[in-house]
Amino acid sequence: MKACSLIRPLLKRCTFIATLALAFGLVTLIGGCIGTSMSDVERDVHIGIYQNAPKVYLDEQNQPAGLFVELAQEIARLEGWRLHYTHCEWEQCLQMLESGEIDLMPDVALNEERDKRFDFHSVSVAHSWSQVYAPSGSSLRNLSDLNQKRVAVLRNSVQESYLRRLMGEIGQQIELIPTDTLEQAFALVANRQADAVVCNQFYGERHAPHFKLYETPLIFMPSNLYFAVGKGRNTDLLERIDTHLATWQQDTNSAYFVALKKAMMPAPGFVLPQWAHWALSVGAGLLALFVAMSTLLRWQVNQRTKELRQAAQRLDNVLRASPVVLYALSEDASGTFHTTWVSDNIRQLFGFDTQQALTPGWWLAQLHPDDRSAALAAFRTLSQEGHLSHEYRFIDAHGRIRHVRNEVNYQPKPGGGVATGSWSDLSEHYAQAERLSYLLNHDRLTDLPNRWLLRDRLEHTLKQAQLKNGVIAVIYIDIDRFKHINDTLDHRIGDTLLQLAAQRMSAVVPFGETLARVGGDDFVLLLEQNVTPLYLSEIANKLLQCFSSPMDIEAHHLIVTISLGISLFPDDGKDADTLLKNSELALYEVKKQGGNSFRFFSAAMSAGVLERLMMESDLRGAIQRNELILYYQPQVDLRSGTWIGAEALVRWQRPRAGLTPPGQFIPLAEETGLIGEIGHWVLNEACRQMEYWDTLGWHLPRISVNLSAQQIDPEHLLGIVQRCLERARLDPSRLELEITESAVMRDPEKATVVLGQLKSMGVQIAIDDFGTGHSSLAYLKRLPLNRLKIDQSFVRDIGHDTNDEAISRVVISLAHSLGLETVAEGIELEVQADFLRREGCDIGQGYLFGHPMPADEALKHWQASVARNTLITHS
Repeated sequence: MKACSLIRPLLKRCTFIATLALAFGLVTLIGGCIGTSMSDVERDVHIGIYQNAPKVYLDEQNQPAGLFVELAQEIARLEGWRLHYTHCEWEQCLQMLESGEIDLMPDVALNEERDKRFDFHSVSVAHSWSQVYAPSGSSLRNLSDLNQKRVAVLRNSVQESYLRRLMGEIGQQIELIPTDTLEQAFALVANRQADAVVCNQFYGERHAPHFKLYETPLIFMPSNLYFAVGKGRNTDLLERIDTHLATWQQDTNSAYFVALKKAMMPAPGFVLPQWAHWALSVGAGLLALFVAMSTLLRWQVNQRTKELRQAAQRLDNVLRASPVVLYALSEDASGTFHTTWVSDNIRQLFGFDTQQALTPGWWLAQLHPDDRSAALAAFRTLSQEGHLSHEYRFIDAHGRIRHVRNEVNYQPKPGGGVATGSWSDLSEHYAQAERLSYLLNHDRLTDLPNRWLLRDRLEHTLKQAQLKNGVIAVIYIDIDRFKHINDTLDHRIGDTLLQLAAQRMSAVVPFGETLARVGGDDFVLLLEQNVTPLYLSEIANKLLQCFSSPMDIEAHHLIVTISLGISLFPDDGKDADTLLKNSELALYEVKKQGGNSFRFFSAAMSAGVLERLMMESDLRGAIQRNELILYYQPQVDLRSGTWIGAEALVRWQRPRAGLTPPGQFIPLAEETGLIGEIGHWVLNEACRQMEYWDTLGWHLPRISVNLSAQQIDPEHLLGIVQRCLERARLDPSRLELEITESAVMRDPEKATVVLGQLKSMGVQIAIDDFGTGHSSLAYLKRLPLNRLKIDQSFVRDIGHDTNDEAISRVVISLAHSLGLETVAEGIELEVQADFLRREGCDIGQGYLFGHPMPADEALKHWQASVARNTLITHS
């Protein structure tokens, strides 16, 4: 009886548990029925599935799995969608999506080509990058190591197109082996049929160990991953996906973060056996089974918790290593945004902890005062535009000014909205730009402003003086008999003399005024404060007096004097060119009298005005009298030495004066408005010459024609270019139009529009004399360019001047980073060509390859060059 009394409660518990199990089964059955009835109103959505674990794949039971699949299933549950999966290879999936055979494609990286074929939602699912994997012991350390290597890649993937374009741009040969699946690509490397494989880091991290491959340091092409639909189809699916993603990304406990962390873990190692389900219905062993399952599930929970913690730690490590700070905002009903989350790497990058960043008003307090109003104005457009991208200065925790690029995406919701954003630190890029600007605008020997910076300051000062009816002075300074000293003694002595002269003059120049070295032994002093004849005489005498004591340079005791010429605004000129010219004329008068003195400009010195008027009269009829001719200077590939083009240069066969170079009449043509007519003639003649050479069987790839600033007219220039090309039956890509940097900066907005229209026609665009126009790099990257031409002033001293070499190196690097070719002008020596070739310059032009020459002579030179290269190739 006592045993029965003990068994009876146990049987009651078993009966209770069995009842619960039966009830659970009934609920499941009823739920299935309800689900079946509800499916009548569900929407059918067909999804493409391909093998790219852990983001999307078919598991061992041939069931869809992965990050994107879990998100799609959760959204489908909430939206009442019925999902149908179609297994296909990557390229086949994209074709089916484009044709409408499937509705939705997961795990698609957005690029320019795909944006034309498909529609994407706004909030990205995940970030990815491309990683190169290779066998143990691989020597792959940088992109150049891929030269002559066999690289397996998924067919028509973003990695395939990116590597093909990039390796071509840097002149490297790479053999890409496309495959239908990433598994095939990895197998090729494992079987030594390829040297390396490239894929997204998610797939590589999971599958590389199976093939005994290891990740290399080669990482490139970060991208965002999305769901995609066919162009113009099923966009409502994208809207619902965006809504759920935007909500989930604000909650670290949401289905999104659970799926993300799960995707970064190893595949589950335990699967509940099928017989265990049948055992649940066996009443006799129900209690024992529940106890066993409870123990087993507890172990699984512990294991899964441990793995989730490891995955969370890995996610935290990725965020800490990222150079980008991520954050989330929430908008209340009044339109005010509040920061709800900031990634932990804000401390590493900017010195603030996350609690500081979440404090109301913190962001506004740290904004640079000069950028505050513009940043706030831009932010106010977020709710209407849905996206914001802007740059501003920000003061970090250490008080340093940082340049930040801010990207924000906004999603509306009832009663406000949510936004996710990122901060990228651009400070290093701005520092490099400032260094380049300094190199371009300061004299390397004396560290004084150079002629380009002087010109910029002079024009700015003139505008201020015109507004205030002020007076400014330009003093042109020249060291007497410097050429004799430089030629007689060592050039090193001459350089030291120039440095000492700059120091002595700088010591007497009033604070806030500009002293510049404009070339050789020429200096210019710009004065804008208290300018009177008496004050200028005092300054001139101080400058003369500072050279009264000899200069001791090494073993030489040198007595040096200077001469000065002075011009005044507005009496002696209304613009920078006139003031500089007249101050130089006054200087020459001092030189004629023996130097070591100063003189003010007078109108009597302008004897050259009559000559200018005669030249203008002759120039007006030059085209009608067929006095203009074109010379052609070769442009060669620095690697092969072959002609790849020629620059058309106009010459004037002036009556009574002979052949006149453009430097003597082009400025006059621009002043008198004749440059448009001359430029039209040059363009038409150059195209006609190309057509004639074609009929002779000589196909020159490209002809370059210079444009003046006055020709950049959207109403006329496009029509002129189009007619010249059609008349000569010339492909637009064989015409290159060159415009100087300074011409662009006269009106950069108009130049951007006009050059963009020309580029859309297929015409090539080049910036001439780069580095001399004091341009903004922000404008430069917006211009639709094909090439940068390095000014010959930087090429001339290569081999002798490390600063000019540094400038040339920076310009070449800048051009390549913007995807542009570089053309170096003024190459006269082989040492210059060798340096430029080593630094990656693409094209050379200068006396080393040929002087400007008439068309017939240019053809003979070209033919001789082709014959010479052919002989070298076959020898």
